[in-house]
Amino acid sequence: MIFRVDLSEQILEVMSWHPDFPAAFTSVTGGRARLADLHVSVAALLTAHSLNVGLSPVIDDEIPALTRGRLAHVDQHYLRPDTYAAANAVLIDAQAGIGLAQAWGGGLVAAVDGVRFVVPVRSIDARPNHAQVRSGEPRFYYGPMASIKQFQVTFDCAEPERLARFWCEVLGYVVPPPPDGFATWDDFKRSLPLEQQDAWFACVDPSGVGPRLYFQRVPEGKSAKNRLHLDVRVGTGLVGEERLAALEAECARLVPLGAVHVQTLYDGNDACIPMQDIEGNEFCLD
Repeated sequence: MIFRVDLSEQILEVMSWHPDFPAAFTSVTGGRARLADLHVSVAALLTAHSLNVGLSPVIDDEIPALTRGRLAHVDQHYLRPDTYAAANAVLIDAQAGIGLAQAWGGGLVAAVDGVRFVVPVRSIDARPNHAQVRSGEPRFYYGPMASIKQFQVTFDCAEPERLARFWCEVLGYVVPPPPDGFATWDDFKRSLPLEQQDAWFACVDPSGVGPRLYFQRVPEGKSAKNRLHLDVRVGTGLVGEERLAALEAECARLVPLGAVHVQTLYDGNDACIPMQDIEGNEFCLD
């Protein structure tokens, strides 16, 4: 017989046993979380994501921690690969400390469809995960590791919406529809606490081919040259004067939008124009 369990209540109970588990979900800004009942929002989101049911079943407008605006904000700013990994490490360590788990195995972890537990022997299919280490010993996952299919490009910035709309003009991207239940992004913004408004924005490729661009507000300014930049492919397949002319025409289009022309590199055959966006992030017309 399988007992009926309220998954959200079970997650909250585990959080009460291991406070470091909810504490691992930190803000993308790096500051200490100031949201009341953040653990309630996180538990609701973990439930929604694990069951793949969307946010609607866990929204409750009578509870501040479960409003649509709060959940959307926490989902964007607190549930990230690094915080999932940190929270998961807490659970792995807790599981390894259970007497029955210790009797079953020697500190190896198996994962089947996201379920992690201590296994008795090292499996031929195990994969070492050096990010999860306890007492100096690496953990292992049972079964093949899933490959990453999608990614987004994230910009730290001062004015997320302004920078996002600039890149819409550069790439032909569009602003996606606002979250369910909101007619406009301004309506969504007004639903958030004042300190969370204008904290992030995004734009997407209308064809669905290019990666999503995500812009997040951070307190510090840009202090050095980016180690990673975007190449805007303007002159693909062109060479010589024809390529240079295409790049210069695009440069002339972007400068009135606020882009900065840094220099033009041309050797008689190949050409590239390094530029900066409206917050000083480097990119190249290529």
